[in-house]
Amino acid sequence: MIIDVRCKGIEDSVAGFLKTGIEALVGRLRERDGGIAQTVPVRLQLVDDMASAVATAGFPAPAPPATQVVGGKEGATLLVDGRLAAAAFAGDGQDLARLAHRIHLDLWQIEEAVGRAGPGVAPANALEQHLAPVVEGLWAEYAAARRAAWTLPADADLMLPHLVELFEALPPATTGDASLALAGGDLEDLFRRSLGRVTHLMQVVGHVHGCLAGIGAPIENLSPALAGRVSQSFLGSRWGATGRVLAALFGSVGQWDAAFLQQTLRPEVEAAFTGLGLTLRPTDDGGLWLEPRAMPASPPGHA
Repeated sequence: MIIDVRCKGIEDSVAGFLKTGIEALVGRLRERDGGIAQTVPVRLQLVDDMASAVATAGFPAPAPPATQVVGGKEGATLLVDGRLAAAAFAGDGQDLARLAHRIHLDLWQIEEAVGRAGPGVAPANALEQHLAPVVEGLWAEYAAARRAAWTLPADADLMLPHLVELFEALPPATTGDASLALAGGDLEDLFRRSLGRVTHLMQVVGHVHGCLAGIGAPIENLSPALAGRVSQSFLGSRWGATGRVLAALFGSVGQWDAAFLQQTLRPEVEAAFTGLGLTLRPTDDGGLWLEPRAMPASPPGHA
């Protein structure tokens, strides 16, 4: 449920206008999509200084986002950049459409996080422990993006260009890190760096697959050029199968538990490490073994 909409650091003359506009926007979203803002109290806070607000909340970023979800004991707070919101309401329809979709997506991500909150599954080893949050991130992004797809603006790129950038940048970056790690004998740092990269990659993979499923179109229909680059990437051979696995899970929500989700999607995460030339496996004592391998040859034109 939406508890309230607040303004922080925004002039009174503007705050009233923004508060009314955001309340109306969220109201229209809930009229059409009754699933959002149902199970957890949500406070929307419009802030004048987004960079300071996200840093204070523990999410510092070189370029502050338009919105940021912040969890708490009494529910969630959705921070919204008040300046961008004011510009959206004063600008053309596309600006407002982008803001509406961003808020819609965040509200579904909050619902997904709360709906999946609970005791969880005790990991059998360190490998499962480290990969569990990555699996959750992959699924949460997919589910939220698919449910919020109907508010995608007409000019949305679905994060496809960013996905392709990651597919092409991560292999050489990981190779460089592996060379330094082997030379310095610091495989723990290599794992930390690689885990961070794979975590972000899986979130983007989930988001793109969710958007594509939500609008009912494959990449080929949107951009044959980007589709070709995805198929040539280190996860290209799994792209279609990953989408089908995520779609099957989405179509059977309520029929599986957290353990099944982890078991089903963990191979997708492990495949990303394998594609980056890193072999992961649990050790006999429950630890984690990491072994860099020779990287596969880069696709033509992407050396």
